Amino acid sequence: MNYYVYILASRKHGTLYVGVTNDIARRVDEHRLGSASSFTRKYAPHRTQQSRVGRPACFAQSLTK
Repeated sequence: MNYYVYILASRKHGTLYVGVTNDIARRVDEHRLGSASSFTRKYAPHRTQQSRVGRPACFAQSLTK
């Protein structure tokens, strides 16, 4: 199974959010709907800046550190 590391931004030079998921489309939709996390509800980072795919999950998690 592939895992994605993704970066969302609230605006240019704004707040960034980094996450890991195995379903990038679903997770980005959750962020847009405000059901993903309290951080994204507060700062509203909805612009996808970058995403990377990798296997296994430990590889994807290592990219977020």
